[in-house]
Amino acid sequence: MGNRPARNSTFYLPCRKRLWKALGEYDALVEYMELTTRKFKTLYNSQHELSFSEFLSKEAKSEDICLNNLTLENYECFKYKYYLILPYSAFDRFLDDFRKDFKLLFDKDVPLPQNKTRFQSILDFLKENFFAVQTDSFSYKLFDYYRLCRNSLAHDSLKKTTEIEAIFHAIKVDDVHLRYPNLDAPNDMKNLNFDDFILCTANIKSIADKLVLCLEDKMNWVDFVKRNSKLFSKLNRFKGNKERQVIYIENVIFSMYGIKLSAPYINDILEIFPIE
Repeated sequence: MGNRPARNSTFYLPCRKRLWKALGEYDALVEYMELTTRKFKTLYNSQHELSFSEFLSKEAKSEDICLNNLTLENYECFKYKYYLILPYSAFDRFLDDFRKDFKLLFDKDVPLPQNKTRFQSILDFLKENFFAVQTDSFSYKLFDYYRLCRNSLAHDSLKKTTEIEAIFHAIKVDDVHLRYPNLDAPNDMKNLNFDDFILCTANIKSIADKLVLCLEDKMNWVDFVKRNSKLFSKLNRFKGNKERQVIYIENVIFSMYGIKLSAPYINDILEIFPIE
């Protein structure tokens, strides 16, 4: 989709894999919902005898559903706001999982001050500890925009129309279109369309990926193995066989984090374990 920059790393965290899986499942559900509504409208437009409410009622009865009309004003926009609930719920779970993965890697807790969102707390903590989170110029504004659009639907008390409009106008739309040239988005909150859901999901994935990637350069794999030796409990099976020990350690790290450590790193790690 669009001009995807090279990731230049195979490093990932378990939380990233879970997020990708959840978003893929949600994408399929939303695409199915969008397909069915478009097909329904196409079927309605193919006939000229019934009004929309009459046609809707007729088709609903044929499926044993009690539905006479859609009275919600601007229901199409409402539908697209509803779609936004799914990727943000997945991202919320990702943030919780990210903190757990971070704890395992660095033996540090990411604090969650009460006056900040989880996302902002994690961002601030990473920056304060010199992790370089490199996102697109529009990522955070776009994230906040769709988050507030979602909130305006999910929580009546959070219909901050003026704030939402201000954030929308602050988004660097040209940069968004340069990054995602095939999408007709972002759109203002009264004119959301399906591409807004696609863009929202893509931006969430991009932010999550950048959070993960910023950890790689700070990793000390020797310290990690020292603190988490239980993850390598089967190493004793290969006592006296250094080649198999090397392969085993490589495979454990690769299966968890997607990278293959260099030989010097593996040798330093093997010195931790009191086996030959």
